Parts: sequence; C-alpha cells; structure tokens
Amino acid sequence: MLISFIIPVYNSEPYLIQCLDSLFSQPFRDFECIVINDCSPGDCRALIQRYTAERDVTIKYHENINNLGLGEARNVGVGLSSGKYLFFLDSDDYLVEDGLSDAVVSILNSDTEILIYNHQIYEPDNNLIKVPFPDIEQSFLASRLSIPTYAWGKFFLREYWLKHNFSFESIYAEDLQLIPLVICLAKSVKVSNQPLCIYRTNFASLTHRFYSWQEMWYLLSSLYDRFVKHDLLNDESKIFLLSSFYNLTKVIGLGFHRYLFYRKFITLINTIPQTKYFSEPLINDSKGKKLRKIYASGGWYLFKPNTRYWKFTLTRIFS
Repeated sequence: MLISFIIPVYNSEPYLIQCLDSLFSQPFRDFECIVINDCSPGDCRALIQRYTAERDVTIKYHENINNLGLGEARNVGVGLSSGKYLFFLDSDDYLVEDGLSDAVVSILNSDTEILIYNHQIYEPDNNLIKVPFPDIEQSFLASRLSIPTYAWGKFFLREYWLKHNFSFESIYAEDLQLIPLVICLAKSVKVSNQPLCIYRTNFASLTHRFYSWQEMWYLLSSLYDRFVKHDLLNDESKIFLLSSFYNLTKVIGLGFHRYLFYRKFITLINTIPQTKYFSEPLINDSKGKKLRKIYASGGWYLFKPNTRYWKFTLTRIFS
C-alpha cells in the first residue's frame, strides 16, 4: 500500500461524498481510505455504508467512542494506517481531478520524508483561488515564511512519522503546534507548486473551534520547547518559528496577556541575524515585508497596544 488517506469527520457529512469521490475517482488506486467518525452529529456510518455498497469500494471505517477533536482523530487514523505515506485530508475538502499523478511519480522515485503540495481555495460562488506558493530554490527564507504549516496537502513518510512518534494534540491550531517541528526535523522535503487539495471553509467542522488565550499560549510555548528539546533553534528554524508566531497573533485576541507573547517574540527575533535573513532581496511577499517591519521595530509594530493604559503597562514591564 503506497498511501494512507486519513479523513476525520465531524459535522461535515454534506461535503463528505464530494471528498470521497475526489479520492476514488483518481486514476491511481494503490491507496487506502481511512474514515474516522469523531462522534459526528450526522449519520456518518450510514453514509459510508451506502457509499461503499453503491460504488464497490473499500473504506476503513472507525467510530470514536468520545469526541476527541481533529488532532486526536488523526492520531487514531495513523494507528490504523499501513501505507508507505500518510496524507491527512479534511472531510470538507477534496482533491483536484487527477491531482495524485504528479505526487505518485515523486513518491515512486524517492523516499522523500515530506512532499508538500499547493492548494486552491473554494469560494461559495464556485470560484477557485490558487494560492501563491514558495519557490524553495529561489529563496530559502521566503519558503520558510510561506510554507503552510497545516497538516493537509502533504505526504509524510509513515516510517519517519512513527520513528519520531509524532502526534497531534486536541487544541486549536493543532497543526501549528506540530507540523513546523515535523518539517524542520526532516532531512528531505520536496515542495511542488502544483495544487492538490481544494480547501473549503466550514465553520461547523473540526477545524473551526475557538479557544482561550491560555491554550494559544500553551501552543506557542509547547512549539518553542519542542524546538529546544530537539536542538533545532538554528537561525533557519527560528525563521519558521517566527512565521508561526505571526500566524498565531493573527487568529487570537491577546488582551491583557499580550505582553507574554511580546516577551517570547522579541526573545526569538533578537537572536536572528538581520543582515543575513531580513535583507530586502530575500523578502518579497506580504508576510515577509510585515515581518521585516516587525523585526525593525523590535516587535512593537505587531504588539503595540491600542490604548495609553496598555502602553504604560508594557513600558513598565520592559523598561
């Protein structure tokens, strides 16, 4: 078995048929499909039973006794897998028609630990938006800032995954807590601008739970500590952490605990050589330019408070 597709399901039954069709319609068929029902309120079991009977396909189906969340559901799928490569596919997303062909060629010709593919974004009016993607050969820094840190859209060598005992946690943005480490530990990573997944925003699904600042702080600290544990705090890995930092601050309101993030951020950013990694030619995308501006201001550009009270508080903390 070459590929294990792991598909957790929670409240996404309206999209599941399209997801499965996009997989089983691929010309390449040396794969297994693993569906994890994470206590979805819809009738996932009946849907899978009808699907396999009508289309004469095989699906490994598992029902969790309790709702575990997206990360833990993926872990269950890994435990049931037998393919050479793992691929995490969200049940409300789907694959590009014949999108596997390019990936299969790359997989068969090497033992690359991670293959990363581009994606398109599905809009409600049926428009598909192609996402800008890094050219690793052109700029290492740009690629580190732009490589997406979500789990889907990537092939992970199962042997590599199990060797390092990687596992997701049931927290918001669980991808961000793990995938940067998975990528930085890998000795071989290939990136393709070819789109493979169609990403759909579904706010009722497993991916869209919102948590407190405490959980966000735990996520960030855990990611940082993992890099320290694995002795990965070289300049290049710090760039990846910096990008992850930036992504986190975009999705949460920091409130009173803004200073915790600020302190961690400036500790990290002040250890990265400016002339080597933040020069103008290296950074051309919008995120890179913002990060360079953040760097130049010592982090204040991103974390500047909105009121005089916060400014006074932070001035006392860092003076």
